Amino acid sequence: MVSLSCSKAIMEELEKELVRAHELNNLRLYKLVQGLVWIAEGRSWPEIGKLLGVSVKTLENWLRRFMVQGLVWLRGQHDRGRGHKSILTRQLRGISRTTLGALRHADHLDRG
Repeated sequence: MVSLSCSKAIMEELEKELVRAHELNNLRLYKLVQGLVWIAEGRSWPEIGKLLGVSVKTLENWLRRFMVQGLVWLRGQHDRGRGHKSILTRQLRGISRTTLGALRHADHLDRG
């Protein structure tokens, strides 16, 4: 396996990225950065994969991308994800439909 040797400054930046990932509630980014930190600390790849629930191949891919693109790549992952569910409750959706209907009716009256 390939190992990762990071300067103290890079390790500090990785730790900051861990904090950001936690604040953003971005589990994917958190796993990615934690994996890189553990690789740099010398943990075994199978152990890291098991702890994070990813394959060794995924770890290799993350390391390769990090080695080529660096911290810029990690920062580009902040807003990545599969989106989120609508925060509108059923009641709010009903209110918004009623309001939208009233606005359409008023617009129709203004034009008519």
